[in-house]
Amino acid sequence: MRLVKNLLVTVVMSMLACGAAFAAAQTDVKVKTTKPGAKLIVDKVLSDGRLLVSVDDAKKQPILGLGIQDFALECKEGKGRVLSVQSVSEVVDVPLNIVIVLGNSYSMYERNAIKPLLAGLDRVLTLIRPIDKVEMVVFDDKLTTRYGNRDLHVQTFTSSNPDELRAFAKQAYTQKKLTAGTYLYEAALAGVTDIAAMPSDTPRIAVVFTDGEDLNSVVKKAEVVKAANKAGNFAAYVIDYMEGPKVNKDLAKFAADHRGKAWKSKSEVDLLSIWESVAKGLDYSYVLTYECTKPPVILVAKDVVKPTYEAPVLAVFEESLFFDFDKSDLKPKGKEKLKAYREQAKSLLSSASKVKISGHTDNIGTAEYNMGLSQRRADAVAEYLKSLGVDPAKKEVKGEGKARPMFDNRTKEGRAKNRRVEVEVSGFQK
Repeated sequence: MRLVKNLLVTVVMSMLACGAAFAAAQTDVKVKTTKPGAKLIVDKVLSDGRLLVSVDDAKKQPILGLGIQDFALECKEGKGRVLSVQSVSEVVDVPLNIVIVLGNSYSMYERNAIKPLLAGLDRVLTLIRPIDKVEMVVFDDKLTTRYGNRDLHVQTFTSSNPDELRAFAKQAYTQKKLTAGTYLYEAALAGVTDIAAMPSDTPRIAVVFTDGEDLNSVVKKAEVVKAANKAGNFAAYVIDYMEGPKVNKDLAKFAADHRGKAWKSKSEVDLLSIWESVAKGLDYSYVLTYECTKPPVILVAKDVVKPTYEAPVLAVFEESLFFDFDKSDLKPKGKEKLKAYREQAKSLLSSASKVKISGHTDNIGTAEYNMGLSQRRADAVAEYLKSLGVDPAKKEVKGEGKARPMFDNRTKEGRAKNRRVEVEVSGFQK
């Protein structure tokens, strides 16, 4: 059946394949991005039909803001489809591994930049969860830390507690801890060495802040580059607070070579906004939840073939069509939309053996509240479809809260699209 144009926000009959080459990591499924020119990397095969992936553009920079329409999936047996797209921050079993290198030379005090720096750093630390691991590396004139056969003028601190990390950073920028020397290469070598030791199948990020060129390191730039290249896949973000109008070319190259970005901070005024940008870039990976369905089994007995069934038809309605904010009472225009849907999908609804109605929210608010709201909205749609003659015995009604986003909750547009009600019709005969 052909549904009326614009009646449904989305109709999914199957997942079409186009765009970049498939990528897989020891799994019986192949997943790809449909973004032209982009490359998908499967970083890890998770449990329960989930994959950890990241997507780079043609310049090898991570692409943020992707949704379910940007991925396609093939299964070894049967058809496959992506059910949800989540950022790492929305799941509880994929840790972020982060190394933050902070230049704490005395010029930070002279330029009145300590307060805005710590405020910007705090924006990053608010994202840290107990499962994550963060290491800070700062310069130290008086103490050294052993790395291989080198004594580097750095001090390191590792924690998953944002308050502990804040305290360490604050201490590093006191008069007692500010350094006369600049040990950028030593600190960077320590950072990439520790990045290399972190699990390669988890998101790994290096953040480097410097307010001056290297003047005192016993380490050469080439050694840092070599160690970084050996470390494997990680993202590098650099804040250049040195004097001058442009990003230092070596720092820019370091970021570009490792899936990251470099920013030029020209005064203490723009430090906070740049750290905001760094914070957004930390959560660059996606967790895809998918399902594979086996092809129908046809049994032949006395020349009688059991009927086979077509793929499910999924209608997705945006929240704004049906409900006011934070409400579960159907609006008049929502009822009109459902009436039109009922008329256009009449034969499908009649021949189907199952009509699944599910409510979904964005990730704002608690899981418990969102689950309740999504259930009430699904119930409201189910009741109205019942009044329109849809057989209640066929219906399965479920609130899924924020558990199955189709779009990236890191963007305003993605959150709006995730607030939706789905009606999936299945089990109708050919």
